[in-house]
Amino acid sequence: MPVVRTVPFGTTFTWPDGSSVNIDKRRPFKPSRYASLEDQVTWPKYEAVNVTVVNASGSSVPVFTWLFDATTGGRHAGTIFDLQANVRFPLHPIKPKTPTSFVMAFGQDRNVEFAIWVTYREGNDTVVYR
Repeated sequence: MPVVRTVPFGTTFTWPDGSSVNIDKRRPFKPSRYASLEDQVTWPKYEAVNVTVVNASGSSVPVFTWLFDATTGGRHAGTIFDLQANVRFPLHPIKPKTPTSFVMAFGQDRNVEFAIWVTYREGNDTVVYR
């Protein structure tokens, strides 16, 4: 039965098959005028993180093998895509045994808890970065 595991930002979490994720410490982010804000919601502040995933399987998989969601103050935090700032998911499949890094950004309410939830393939534990 999958469980939710909590780890601090900057920690690598590895699933039983050897696939892993690391989300670096958060940093302030300013969306460019070309950014796409989920649900077109504006937030009091924005933060970005570097994400690194490792695919331990024997074949390439889409980046959406890892599902990312963020919460701020207990509610969904909007994901930001900003090509000008290179904030986007990889366009290519994730190759086996090769670390793949990309930048994600999210809207955040001020002075409330912020967390990023990562689920890797259905049936595995979920990891929460706080």
